[in-house]
Amino acid sequence: MGLVKHIAKFKFLPAERLMEYYPPFLFMGVKIEHVAKDYSSLRFSLPLRWYSKNTHGTMFGGFICAAADPVAAILCGRIFREAITWTKHQFVDFIKPGKGRLHATVKITEADIKAIHDALSIKGKIIYEFEFNFYDAHEVLVAKVRNGVYLRAKKKKRDE
Repeated sequence: MGLVKHIAKFKFLPAERLMEYYPPFLFMGVKIEHVAKDYSSLRFSLPLRWYSKNTHGTMFGGFICAAADPVAAILCGRIFREAITWTKHQFVDFIKPGKGRLHATVKITEADIKAIHDALSIKGKIIYEFEFNFYDAHEVLVAKVRNGVYLRAKKKKRDE
């Protein structure tokens, strides 16, 4: 049993703390600041640490990519429990150097949910793109992210 699944059994931990135990987040120091009860949005931050700095002393782009990678897929996995989800592709446009703690908010709107639900009902699968941004402490745009999440309806088990 994985660490996250084991920790999930402890119902006293709020969703924010539980998600911070996701191994890549744990080792990068990602802090989950808010998760909507219906998992339609998540705000998280990424600290600048000695091991996340590039040769210029700013945030290494790979850390931004790694922190952004699973977030939309995790939210979709919680909203669409009847689907298998993972990140299919990701594009990051680096605007400015990240000189300190960065934060981002991923939102899944009602329109997104309807479009995904309809596609899963009709086609059984979809690649859906989410866009979100990373900002520094002064709300300066650091990076724009386009994250494509693949969702496929789980096959139903036959009654025997």
